[in-house]
Amino acid sequence: MPETPSKSAVMVAKCLSGAACRYHGCAVPPRRVLLARLSASHHIIFFCPEEASGLPTPRPPSRWREGRLMAAGIDVTATFQHGAELALALAKQNGIKKFYGLRWSPSCDPRTGMTSRLLRRHRIKCFYG
Repeated sequence: MPETPSKSAVMVAKCLSGAACRYHGCAVPPRRVLLARLSASHHIIFFCPEEASGLPTPRPPSRWREGRLMAAGIDVTATFQHGAELALALAKQNGIKKFYGLRWSPSCDPRTGMTSRLLRRHRIKCFYG
């Protein structure tokens, strides 16, 4: 019997699964259609770079200010960078070529998020979830 090729892995922001990991501790509705489509052909790895870097949930909202991420007057740029590096390490370990993130997230927004920018520099495609 021929061996079935294993599914390639894809990384999806944990909050897109409906997990209550966003800064305010609330969940967004799970992206069921996206997750069903992805799971048909991929192994989904959910990841929250903010939680992985040690930030609590809930946590103060973080906003870009003059090239730095600030939360309640505290510079959290290094913490977000650490989360981005953890995401990149996970992506490399699992051969991930695609990431789906949440719009407006300072980490995961596919265009402006710190994690997404790092992943794109390593040729990982980033999409809105």
